[in-house]
Amino acid sequence: MRRSPASETGTISFAARCSGTSTSGDPTWSGWWKGRERIYLDRFWNELSADPKKIDEETRSHYAKLYARPQAMHDAFEQFGAFSQDAIDNKALLAQGGKITMPVFAIGAEKSFGTAMADDLRFVATNVTGGIVPNSGHWIMEENPQATVKLVAEFLAK
Repeated sequence: MRRSPASETGTISFAARCSGTSTSGDPTWSGWWKGRERIYLDRFWNELSADPKKIDEETRSHYAKLYARPQAMHDAFEQFGAFSQDAIDNKALLAQGGKITMPVFAIGAEKSFGTAMADDLRFVATNVTGGIVPNSGHWIMEENPQATVKLVAEFLAK
C-alpha cells in the first residue's frame, strides 16, 4: 500500500489522538495543548517549511491567537480523525461513479509533497495537472505567494 508523507511521519495518528479520536479511545489527549498553541504551531512551521523565517511573527501570532480560541485546536484535529471515513467514502464514490473528469489542479511544494498530490489524485481523476511551488515547504502561500498565485492563475487560464 502506498503511504502518504503524513502517515509516514505519524502526523495523522498523532493528530487523531489529539482530537480524542484515537484508536485507543483515550480522551485524555484532548486539551493537552491549552495555553501551548503557539509552541505546537511553531513546531510545525519550523519543521515543515523550507525556510522557517518565511513564516513571519505577524502570521505566527495571528494563527496562534485563532487556535487559542475555545475548541479551535480540537476542531482542527478533527479533520485528521475523519481521514479513515473519508477513505471509505471516496472509495465508494469512485466505485459508483468512476474517476472525475473535470480539470483538477494538484499543487505541492519543492520541499513538501512535491508531486505526491498529483500522484494521489490520479487515482480518482483523469484530468490532473500538477504544479510544484519552488523554494517552499508545506506553507506555500506564506513561503512563496507569488509562485503559488502564478501557478494557480496559469491553471485557471487554461
